[in-house]
Amino acid sequence: MRVGIHTGPVVVGTIGNDLRVEFTAVGDTVNLASRMEGLAEPGTIYVTEETYKVTEGLFRFEALGRRRLRQEKPSQGI
Repeated sequence: MRVGIHTGPVVVGTIGNDLRVEFTAVGDTVNLASRMEGLAEPGTIYVTEETYKVTEGLFRFEALGRRRLRQEKPSQGI
């Protein structure tokens, strides 16, 4: 199992009909979290700098440097 976490705004809505409704979240925040998950090694959790800033002191972190993510213009701190 691997996890990617990014902090930011998302759009949440329902998809489906009267018989079956599913909730989904979309946007750049969701996409970046997915890319972080793709970079993570099995058994690890990767978070972005934004998430680190709001959770610093609550968890132990190890900086992994900057990585260029697909379709992201600036590199992202991990």
